[in-house]
Amino acid sequence: MALIGAITWVRCVLLIVAQSAATIAASYIVCALFNGGLNVGTELGGGTTIAQGIVIEMFLTAQLAFTIFVLAAEEHAGTNLAPIGIGLSLFVGELIGVFWTGGSMNPIRSLAPCIVNRSFPKYLWIYFVGPIAGVVLAVLVYKLVVALEYEIAKDQDPMPELILPIAGHGRKPSSIIPMASAGPPTPEKQVQEPAKTDKKFVSFGNGQPSGDVENPVLHESYMD
Repeated sequence: MALIGAITWVRCVLLIVAQSAATIAASYIVCALFNGGLNVGTELGGGTTIAQGIVIEMFLTAQLAFTIFVLAAEEHAGTNLAPIGIGLSLFVGELIGVFWTGGSMNPIRSLAPCIVNRSFPKYLWIYFVGPIAGVVLAVLVYKLVVALEYEIAKDQDPMPELILPIAGHGRKPSSIIPMASAGPPTPEKQVQEPAKTDKKFVSFGNGQPSGDVENPVLHESYMD
């Protein structure tokens, strides 16, 4: 987080010290609560080589760190759901890497059980190189995404305007599907014109009109 400017370097150092001490303390507590020793160390499995282990840890850590950068460091509508997204990312990382490398993705995660068990494998260093390289990779990808101004693509209208067919010459526009040639409706077209009325005179026997009576007959249908 300090590499992308989300927190200060002083806070970064304090967090590293606090989390390292908490992880080692938790390892001792687990070892004291359960019999049989602390069998939660990370080790290479399935015939994984050291080079493969470094690359696997690098990519697993990179996807987790990038998820944290996007969901926790960036402020957006989904910031409140960041713990869910980060938890799913960690779950995916463990699901993929637990068989091959133990799914460390954090140097202190591999170091703490070794301290409790007083057993340090020769390839313990890959759990430092791999995750650190993964964080650097995630920072580079994050800065590239920010440099490409992903906010512009995010703010665009997800529902583009419907492309309507162009009415050809001599073709009547459809009454159901509007044609692009007809253009958007104007205020004059949207306002309904009032019905035209005619005045009709009513006469009684003497041939003299008794007055005009308003007869609301539509102009199109009225014929004298």
